[in-house]
Formats: sequence, structure tokens, C-alpha cells
Amino acid sequence: DGPINVVREHDENPNFLVVGSEFGVFVSLNGGGAWTAMKNEMPTNPVHDLHIHPREDDLIVATHGRGAYIADVSALAQVTEDVLASDAWFFEPEDRVRWQHADFTNYGSSNFNGESEPEAVNLYYWVGDGAGDDVTFTVYQGNLAIAEFEGVARSGLHEVEWRMDRRRERSAAEQAEMRERFERFGRTAPEDQVRYVSEPAPAGDYRVVMSVGGQPVMEREVSILRDEWWRDRR
Repeated sequence: DGPINVVREHDENPNFLVVGSEFGVFVSLNGGGAWTAMKNEMPTNPVHDLHIHPREDDLIVATHGRGAYIADVSALAQVTEDVLASDAWFFEPEDRVRWQHADFTNYGSSNFNGESEPEAVNLYYWVGDGAGDDVTFTVYQGNLAIAEFEGVARSGLHEVEWRMDRRRERSAAEQAEMRERFERFGRTAPEDQVRYVSEPAPAGDYRVVMSVGGQPVMEREVSILRDEWWRDRR
């Protein structure tokens, strides 16, 4: 209940509606048939304007006196009746730029910066009531599995992050060097640390497979993009 200040419709999905009211943001996934409050740490506050960025699929929220908020709504814009009726669904992920940071130094005269989005590929997925006991994601570079991580298996919409890293097997010389490092301190090197190293994944195309109960159910393509603008920011 209460006054509505602004209404926005997604450019590609007319069933995805967002309103700004005197009590916050409300979202509908079925063209206005039902509404849900969008909280996610946002205070109950008047919202005077909204904008859905056409390229980033981010919802930009302008409040009265409490600043601006930005939320990734790319997964919500992909929700359909078929998705909600499925046992599991893996939403199309967004490509991510690996930004280059030329200077981490903070000065007293530096401008205040808000919290930025994590340097990771956000993977959104849906789990229905009939899903299995576990959810895992495996990232492939070609046919080589380079990363694997688990997600929440309970019913609902969830997110996991791939930190744009890869697990690489060390060469024989690198393994020997790792063992020598541990031996200097009289310790036995854990075999997993000796054999593998985690390092940033290079720019390129990757394949991500979602498995439920140990069985692959969906896969998506995603790219890490090179930061072509970092020299202009120096």
C-alpha cells in the first residue's frame, strides 16, 4: 500500500516490472500479477526514480536522502513460468572485464568511493522443489576443467561467484621447488599444494556446467574480457 512514484518495464522482458514507492522497491515477474519487496540490505525509504541499464542489466535506485543503490537484475529479467516450473535452471551469465588497477594508493585528498561489485563472474541459478541433494559448477577452458565450486541446493534463486581463477597443475620443476620450500622449515608439503596452483584465468571464452545430484543439467558460455581502457585511466 502507499503512493507509487515511478514504474519501469524491462526492455526485453515486459513481464519484469519494477516500481519505486514511498516504502522502497517492489518487483513483479508476471506483468504485475504479484509483487515482492526488493530488500537486499536496502532501507525502507522513499524511492523517487529507477533506471534499468540497457547494457549492464543493473537496476539503479535513487532514494530520498539515503543515496543511490545498484543491483544486478539480469537473472530476474530471465525468469519465466518455465523456469519456475523446472527442477533446476542456470541463467545466462554476463561476460566480465578483468580490470587492471594501476594504483592502489589511498591519499587523504582521495574521493570517497562506495563498494564496487566483486571482481568475479556472477552465476545465478534456480533450484526447484524436486532438485537433488547438491549443486556444483565446473568451469572448462576448452575440454580442461579449471575450477569447481558448490552452490546452495535449497529451493529458490541463488548466486555463486567464479573469481576468474583457474587451477593449474604445476610442472615437475615447480613441484620440486615447492617441496624444497617446505623442507627448509622441516615440514612435509601437502600434496595438493605441491601439485596444483591457483592463478588468474586469462582473457578468453569459457564453458560453465551446472550439475545437480552429480548429473549435468545445463551449461552456459561466458567470457573474460581484457581491459582495453586501463592506459587511458593512468
